[in-house]
Amino acid sequence: MGPKRLRLLPEVPSVDEVGLANMYAYTWGGIFVPKATPQSITLRLKNTLEKIASSADLTNHVAFAGLEFDVRTGSDLTQFILAEQMKWGNLIKAAGIKPE
Repeated sequence: MGPKRLRLLPEVPSVDEVGLANMYAYTWGGIFVPKATPQSITLRLKNTLEKIASSADLTNHVAFAGLEFDVRTGSDLTQFILAEQMKWGNLIKAAGIKPE
């Protein structure tokens, strides 16, 4: 449920194409480090993860399952998480969903 068609299923329209713009649902994960981690370590981790995520072997392997990598770091990741919290929090409130 993303803004573009999957390489695995190119004939299936994206959610934007069927009129559900911005109704994206992502499965995502993150690697987080303590706030006090030295910048040299976080930069090395970031560069290594970007290299892994862009490798043709991994890209082709995950594409076979219909997945794609989108590496986000620092403020980009923070903004993504905040936007996801707001989107799903608003949906939960609008639907009246309550914990049991």
